[in-house]
Amino acid sequence: MSVKNLGPGGGSRATWATDGRSFYVYGSSASETRVDLVEWPSLNARILLAYRPPDQYGLRYPLVAEDSGDLICFVAPSDQHRGGEVEVRRVRRVGSEFKAERTKLSLNEVPWSAAISPDGRSLAIVRRDGKLIVCDLQTGAKRAVTGFEADRNATVGLEWALGGQAILVAEKSKVWLIPVDRQK
Repeated sequence: MSVKNLGPGGGSRATWATDGRSFYVYGSSASETRVDLVEWPSLNARILLAYRPPDQYGLRYPLVAEDSGDLICFVAPSDQHRGGEVEVRRVRRVGSEFKAERTKLSLNEVPWSAAISPDGRSLAIVRRDGKLIVCDLQTGAKRAVTGFEADRNATVGLEWALGGQAILVAEKSKVWLIPVDRQK
């Protein structure tokens, strides 16, 4: 099977949409960063989010919520990963239509790692200082999760587990299953 170039720079990350008939492609080039929705098997693409100079902003870490099908992206200054404001953008899929919205959540840095809960209501992030934070995407509330702190130089894998009741974290040769009470 052959696949055409998708997204700027040919696409650097792809994630299946929850409908099972399309996928998101994230790509970046010198002139833009964007997320496209690509229908399968036709490979027809449509741009969902795009940032181009002179804005000097770029998209980072596209994530898809399992239950809602919402797409979450971090929007950050393209030349910095620390400091400055980082916003979270959500693209809601309603039937065949898409609605982009800015959430109330603002971060001071692009997270080291991130995962959206299956229901699309919460975002787990590992900050560059190693702290695990759960963010409510509706209210913007953030709280630290105890029981885990990453090594600042390690790659951290992050995934929601047990229907959103826990976070599975992998770092180096260790794995944690951390219960999360999202009612607090």
